[in-house]
Amino acid sequence: MEAYRGKQVIAGIRPEYFHNKTQQDDEYMTIHTEIQELTGADLLVHTELNRTPVICRCHPGSIESGSHKMEVGINVQRIVFFDPDTGSRI
Repeated sequence: MEAYRGKQVIAGIRPEYFHNKTQQDDEYMTIHTEIQELTGADLLVHTELNRTPVICRCHPGSIESGSHKMEVGINVQRIVFFDPDTGSRI
């Protein structure tokens, strides 16, 4: 990663690396939910980060009915970075 310091990179985060914020989470964000898709055991929450569509996989009971905001934690150790010019994993 040192070769990319100060350069633009692409971050890849799988939906399961987002989760409902807990007391132990240091890394979290408040998101505006655009679509909430209940799939049985999971709630897929569609949102945008920097105008990029993102899907977060959360627990179905994690958002109040009618609400469009929620706090999600991020497993930052699982983020994968890519070179924007080549698409190669860094």
